[in-house]
Amino acid sequence: MKRNKLSISLMVVLLVCFVASAGYAVKSWKSMYIEDCTIIGTLSTPNGVAITSDVNTKTAAYSVAATDKGKVFDNYGATGSITYTLPAWALGLQYTFTVSTAQSVVINPPDTSIILRLTDAVGDSIWADAAGESVTLVATGISTWVPRELGTWTDAN
Repeated sequence: MKRNKLSISLMVVLLVCFVASAGYAVKSWKSMYIEDCTIIGTLSTPNGVAITSDVNTKTAAYSVAATDKGKVFDNYGATGSITYTLPAWALGLQYTFTVSTAQSVVINPPDTSIILRLTDAVGDSIWADAAGESVTLVATGISTWVPRELGTWTDAN
């Protein structure tokens, strides 16, 4: 039953995409790209994973809020290093950080939290600086962030 609900939701999204792209007379259904679509609101899979188009470009330091849960942050156009400061740990928070411009992206957790595998102590930051690198941090356990990374993220402390 859950699979049917997800299939129906995705069909609705595709229908919205097709209708939204109808203005592109030169495009056929087969040549549409995801960029042609706009997700209105937030969709969720049966296990609660949010599907969203909410990408936030930052070119200066930013304190991530708990209300930013599920958002993607990038550094497109940055001319220097950017530090993202994570909020106080709370079970279920999730954020994705991408390096779009080859500048350092530093992610700083609270002094009481640890990013597993990538750091060796609570409060240690991680960083990456090559375009295309990304990391998703999920708050699990007690005061722990579990990373899913692409590229090389290094302990900054």
